Amino acid sequence: MNIKRLHHTPGFIHACRILLALVFIGSALGKILDIPEFIKAVSAYRLLPAFLVPLFGHFLPWLEFLLGLCLLIDHWPRGAVLLTGLLLLLFIAVILITMARGLKIDCGCFTFLKEDTLQKALVRDIILLIPVLALFSRQRSETR
Repeated sequence: MNIKRLHHTPGFIHACRILLALVFIGSALGKILDIPEFIKAVSAYRLLPAFLVPLFGHFLPWLEFLLGLCLLIDHWPRGAVLLTGLLLLLFIAVILITMARGLKIDCGCFTFLKEDTLQKALVRDIILLIPVLALFSRQRSETR
């Protein structure tokens, strides 16, 4: 099979959607079940003013859950893929900024994983951009 045509196969597209959905739902559920721990993780980045940390700590897990659910049931596919990609790019930028500042913190991405380093999170988020790009490419080709 031609690699350029792979992103057009229904099985591959379905696998990309399910993979992203499971990652985002799994990440969200761990955070939702332990919001105080996630808020501590958000605070450790030292990027937001203190008054915004709890708000962000409550909002982000539900956004991730909603995006994961939309991907899982293929509801609002263009918006879900776009927002998922933008969120991953934001995560990558935050991780790079945090690493450049020399902070050695747990990323807070999956609260059930112990010692989830920034380096692991960076690699994982970059890899997760691959299915996002495949889905986005497929959607663009369908609108032509």
